[in-house]
Amino acid sequence: MLVPLVLAALGASYAATGGCSASSSITGGGGCESYCNKLVGARCRNGPTREKCLEECHDQQGRCEPETNALLKCATIESTVACETGSGQPRVLGCAPRELAQQSCLVCDRFCGGWSKLGCPHTPSKEECVIGCLDQRCRIPHRVVADCVFAGDGTCGPDGRPVPSTCLGEYQNARFCTSRYGQPQPFRYIPIVLLDDAGTLDSGEVGDAR
Repeated sequence: MLVPLVLAALGASYAATGGCSASSSITGGGGCESYCNKLVGARCRNGPTREKCLEECHDQQGRCEPETNALLKCATIESTVACETGSGQPRVLGCAPRELAQQSCLVCDRFCGGWSKLGCPHTPSKEECVIGCLDQRCRIPHRVVADCVFAGDGTCGPDGRPVPSTCLGEYQNARFCTSRYGQPQPFRYIPIVLLDDAGTLDSGEVGDAR
């Protein structure tokens, strides 16, 4: 996340209870510069410096560009920013769906960066892992595992596939979900290629069922 963002319900609670102060509308271009100018401009007592905000923003754009850009657009054009009374940190209110999408991507990116380095014979690449982690069909169980297993800590199983050193119950739940959709293992997304009437692959590509 660019800064700790609140969900819509939490934002409504703040508005109702006076939990945040100095609320101001955010308008502008939708990029890191516009976002950080507005965030710093809220003058929250524990807000980031412009330099720190830009550093984090550009890092997250590099890791999850579509999701971060969607959040930036919402935060700078469609939302409000407020200073939380307790922490003194700025909060963006009104972008909960985009926040959740970006947060999921960042968690998967962090997890898969470690998962892909395990060196098992059938370890997926980071890109494959992220696609599998974000696949909407099993996004929730994947996210539970990624949250539980910090930075992809794991080991190689007897079949040459990576498995977590902890959180095995959560991993088995993810494996049960992916198996329902013809996927060979969690965090590895394989497109399902259909056969035509002649029994040949219609795309000419064979999925690797590692």
